[in-house]
Amino acid sequence: MRLLIGFLLLTISAATQAQSCAVAIGAVRNCETYTRIDADGNLLVAAELELPRVSVLDMSTPNAPITLGAILVADQADDVAISGAIALAAVQGQIEVISLADPRNPVIVGRLTTNGYYHRVTIDGTLAAALDEELQRYVFIDVTNPAIPVVTAFLPNSASAADLTLSGTLLVGATSSIEEIDVTNRNAPVRLPGVATTLNTNYLNIAATNRVVVAEETRLNPQGEGLALFRPQPPTFNNGIGRYAATAIEDVAVADCRAYYVTVGELRTLDISGCAANCATCIPSDTNVCLANGRFSVSANWRTASAQGVAHRVSISDNTAGFWFFGPANTEMLFKVLDGCVVNNRHWFFAGGLTDVEVTITVRDTKTNATKMYVNPLGRSFQTITDTDAFGCP
Repeated sequence: MRLLIGFLLLTISAATQAQSCAVAIGAVRNCETYTRIDADGNLLVAAELELPRVSVLDMSTPNAPITLGAILVADQADDVAISGAIALAAVQGQIEVISLADPRNPVIVGRLTTNGYYHRVTIDGTLAAALDEELQRYVFIDVTNPAIPVVTAFLPNSASAADLTLSGTLLVGATSSIEEIDVTNRNAPVRLPGVATTLNTNYLNIAATNRVVVAEETRLNPQGEGLALFRPQPPTFNNGIGRYAATAIEDVAVADCRAYYVTVGELRTLDISGCAANCATCIPSDTNVCLANGRFSVSANWRTASAQGVAHRVSISDNTAGFWFFGPANTEMLFKVLDGCVVNNRHWFFAGGLTDVEVTITVRDTKTNATKMYVNPLGRSFQTITDTDAFGCP
């Protein structure tokens, strides 16, 4: 996983002078009491306060989110995280691994139990990380096989972190500082030099993409409370790009061009497209394919009767690619995006496979944030997909 975010520091002067680039676009009041949230694309996972339940929401329409599914866990979740078709929940010090192959029917498929007490968790692709409250350390976890999560490394929590977020680099919000850990090698993460300390400022919750960082911030002088937004651009320290005033924040989340935060009984959505250029641009990786000059992002998960995992990229052209599941020499499926705008004012998505395992394909239009999922059930030969109504134009 490449290093996307270097050492950062949001200074008081920069944040005070910056005008907010975030614009409120949705608020849901008197909703379920959510305590912790995380987002990926249009999906948002939320831990509830009054029930031991984790909900999966479709946030395509911010003012009218749709609860797709929910799953009961052993107790109230201390934290939740999502990446693609995998969600995590920190419950009673353990980590539950939840499959979202069908978001309407989330299923617990794995569990991690070790010494300590995990109270915060984050995930990006096949790597997860957690804060161990009892032993005061970061825990790095490989979830390539969600049924068998594996701890790969530990590091002391030297900044007394309150929250953490993973996006190429592990960003950690702490009482009055932010430290970073390079996780390029998940078996040997490296703490980056220095700890960013900001006078009279506390960071309590933090979320990040490769384009923007959103943190709950409280300031003593000048006094203020809300969301601080800044660019993850090394080595510039004075990189504050705005602040959004808010109070009683329980948690924050960010995905593409949107940020979310929850208070008691309220879920709010912000448009942060003005905070970072091309905030929704597709970022290619081993498990994420970018097509049509980066406009469309394609990822997939697979499952057999005894195992499951993330599909890996096979590059072919700007419009066509494939995935392998079990080994790079064995391509399991091919897919492409076609520009059919002159025919029916739509972008088309086609896919074919040489497999009968369960496959869930997620395709996202990074320009509009529209997302579509295609599922091939376990035990059925892959049915060719010819969706000529997939995404709008231009």
